[in-house]
Amino acid sequence: MKEMAEKYINMLTPGHIKQFARSENVYITEKEVNIVYDAIKSNYNSILNNDLRSIYELKDKLSVPVYNKIIELVNKYSYLLH
Repeated sequence: MKEMAEKYINMLTPGHIKQFARSENVYITEKEVNIVYDAIKSNYNSILNNDLRSIYELKDKLSVPVYNKIIELVNKYSYLLH
């Protein structure tokens, strides 16, 4: 499963993040899109290995709804990787 996630992350674009946020009814600014994109691209190995420090560090950089959605998704899908 990690290999599939890694392949998807390698193809990830900021547009995918915007589209996903819209599908989840979460308003995300362009700045937040870039923050989330950079965090995923820079830290995906740690995240896939359940080291979520880089996710928690986003709390002060994102709006509450965006951050809460990220935490919700991490909690929802992290079991798939372990």
